Amino acid sequence: MKMKYFLAVFTGIVFAGVTYIVLYLASNQNRYESLVAEGIQTVGVVVAKQPDNHQSIIFKFRADELDYIGTGGANGGVSFDDVRVGSPVPVVYDPSYPLNSFLGDPKIVIYSDNRFFVPASIILGLIVAVLSAGLVFILSKIRKRPE
Repeated sequence: MKMKYFLAVFTGIVFAGVTYIVLYLASNQNRYESLVAEGIQTVGVVVAKQPDNHQSIIFKFRADELDYIGTGGANGGVSFDDVRVGSPVPVVYDPSYPLNSFLGDPKIVIYSDNRFFVPASIILGLIVAVLSAGLVFILSKIRKRPE
């Protein structure tokens, strides 16, 4: 009987791990981590603001003698309300593929996402563990019921 409860808890732990991996992959965390590790910081310029498109900020920057255009939001620490068209903004880009760029500081997104992913994964894992243990308990009571 104890083994069944152990399996229920183990299922919750595995579910927590799988949840974390899915959230990690769905969030582009590897892209942000790559930009933090290998990205080049530069200064771009705001070329447009789109208040009706999730408050997007369109920016341009120069890399390898070419101009690139990117779109960003407030998740990198650049506030939509604080910039104007023509304002300088921090940009990080991948030197091997400058189209992969980020407005602001990608470290902020990594920190922010991890503050959500870890607790969410643990909470969902605990819920699955409790539900699994409850199911094992209920099934054991149903099987022991006299006919």
